[in-house]
Amino acid sequence: MENPYTTLGVSPDASQEDIHCAYRTLVKQCHPDVNPGDAKAEGRFKTMSAANALLSDPETRDQFDRSDSWAGQHWKTWANSTKTTDPARIRREKSVKTAMIMAAVVVGAIGILRCVI
Repeated sequence: MENPYTTLGVSPDASQEDIHCAYRTLVKQCHPDVNPGDAKAEGRFKTMSAANALLSDPETRDQFDRSDSWAGQHWKTWANSTKTTDPARIRREKSVKTAMIMAAVVVGAIGILRCVI
């Protein structure tokens, strides 16, 4: 499973502008409107969109960078959960995403406390 930096072909120290440019370039190649009926292209598009969503928000990017092993295991699950249009499922998934982010914050806080104490 690739991490979002590898998916977009950028380094972890890339600027927001570099991430946005890489995303736009890659998405043009595999957008479902450009490749109608191509399930592989649609899957790549969704994976790239999820990677961009994670890295384009400074807060979630920082959480990913601070707890890379945790986020690396779960970011694809988060990416796949963005596929629905069912309002009830969206609400459930938002609460799950919030719980995942809060868990990452708690893990980071525990790590900080261990260093301080």
